[in-house]
Amino acid sequence: MAQHLPPDSAETTDDTLYLVVFWLSSLTSAVGRTMAANLKPFDVTPLEFGILEHCERHTAGTLRELVQVFPVDASVISRAVQRLVQKGLLTRRRLHSDRRVVRLILTQDAAEVVPQLAEQGRASQAQLLRSISEDECAAFIATARKMLANLS
Repeated sequence: MAQHLPPDSAETTDDTLYLVVFWLSSLTSAVGRTMAANLKPFDVTPLEFGILEHCERHTAGTLRELVQVFPVDASVISRAVQRLVQKGLLTRRRLHSDRRVVRLILTQDAAEVVPQLAEQGRASQAQLLRSISEDECAAFIATARKMLANLS
């Protein structure tokens, strides 16, 4: 079945708005599907991978930090963290100095699998960006930041 795509150019401002939203949505969906497929053999979702990677890079994380980093509801992050704890990839530890703060720490199993997950992530990114120049990437990032700032 042929896929029906909108035209590449717009004749009106409304057409431009539609095309921007359409292509952003399509890109988000395609990236999510690709990442999910690449991570499936590890039984890890893209969000779970992001959480593991954040905790690895920042030695430990908290739910509060994760909510600030990932653009999803706190309840979604909390459930993802719980799944990672159940899978034996994260542990929770309360700080001795402030018992209200719970740090999320990678387990030994996670420390062994995160590099493999990161390699899958890099493969997905390389596939996505293989025909995109550094200038095009920089322009996209600048535009995306402006768009996000417009919504703040």
